Amino acid sequence: MQIVHLPDLPHGTPQIIRRPTVERKSGLSKSQIYALMADGKFPRPVSLGNRAVGWVASSVDNWITSRPIVDSLPYATASNCIDRGLLSDSQTRTQGVNK
Repeated sequence: MQIVHLPDLPHGTPQIIRRPTVERKSGLSKSQIYALMADGKFPRPVSLGNRAVGWVASSVDNWITSRPIVDSLPYATASNCIDRGLLSDSQTRTQGVNK
């Protein structure tokens, strides 16, 4: 794993968060975080010592806010599924699915 060292920042010391906090904030698992980092799609950690790393909180926050908003995706309603042939009208009646 490549570890990034923090440059001297004029705005003071950034807040550093550890992996469990990154997981909670991002909603990603440990393996998802490291896979995205390997693809260059997630911020890299900074070195905190010989065997410790952390993430700059603002870089994780920026990554989170750059993600697409779920509300912009179409809802998978029963009517949409019927229109697309993914669900038959009889299935909605027998399974009690609301349109």
